Amino acid sequence: MNVVITGSDRFFLKQKAKEWIEKNDKSALGIEPAVFDGYSASFSWDELFEEIQTVSFFSDIKIIELINPPGFTLKNFENSAISKTWVALIESMPIEVILLILFENDKINKTAEMTKPLIKTKGKNTVWIEVEKIRKSEFESLIRRECSLRHIHLDDDKMKYLLERLPKQVESCMRELDKLALFPEKIDQRVLDVLISKPLEDNVFDLSAAVVSKDLAKALRIYKDLQVLKYEPVALVPSIAWQLRVIFQILLYKRERISDFEIQEILGVHEFVFSKALGYARLTNLDRVCELLEMLAQLDLKIKSGLVNGSMGFELFLIEAMR
Repeated sequence: MNVVITGSDRFFLKQKAKEWIEKNDKSALGIEPAVFDGYSASFSWDELFEEIQTVSFFSDIKIIELINPPGFTLKNFENSAISKTWVALIESMPIEVILLILFENDKINKTAEMTKPLIKTKGKNTVWIEVEKIRKSEFESLIRRECSLRHIHLDDDKMKYLLERLPKQVESCMRELDKLALFPEKIDQRVLDVLISKPLEDNVFDLSAAVVSKDLAKALRIYKDLQVLKYEPVALVPSIAWQLRVIFQILLYKRERISDFEIQEILGVHEFVFSKALGYARLTNLDRVCELLEMLAQLDLKIKSGLVNGSMGFELFLIEAMR
């Protein structure tokens, strides 16, 4: 049996997979899945195929969890031998195997070569489940509930601060809360600063906002913090450029009088990313964003060609961008 579950957060995909097993195959309860993560450098299609076709000696049921398989967004897969084996296995999945395909994306390319066999067998030996995005209010309620379960007691101000610092992916949040639950003393803002690592995405968003609004002091302060966390300029440049491109697209669609909801649907970005970018778009204009993108492109070229030191070049970019 193939079970395809799509959505924007791995935590809820795994939760939905567990619910499906509990409801549809109680004999599989308690069986640990063999996990294959398509984002991992060690991922191998051949190892996955071998696992699917190998008989389990420990139980009658085998669960395989395939996370973010490569090729689900591409029309044509790069390796025809792999795609042929994949198609054959999907169409005749061994009866004792439950293949859970968890795809962290709200929109899946159903015309892609690797997804076509799943579409073809839908309703036969393939189940397709779509998990809706969690709203901001639901996210906050979840965090408050999980804090209560872990006996983490925070007043309203500290809870608000915690929500600002936490990653926006729930699975990462749970790890941060587990860490916080082990702290033996009273939790104040200083403790939250030390124990809860603010996600790179948030720091880079704040840095982008400082650049767009020409706040040099804030930009340099955030950059120094990122240096302490060992983030190199060569990694920050594409992150900032990506966010600026989102801002550019928002401004472009806004000029055509397209609604915020429609723009988010067109761009297909996470609600958090879109709300941040929308706020920063109001601080700038198309010409300014184009200018910054050009400056970043020049900086990236100079760093990679060895014409300028990464750290010094990035600081010069910040100073130049404030003029």
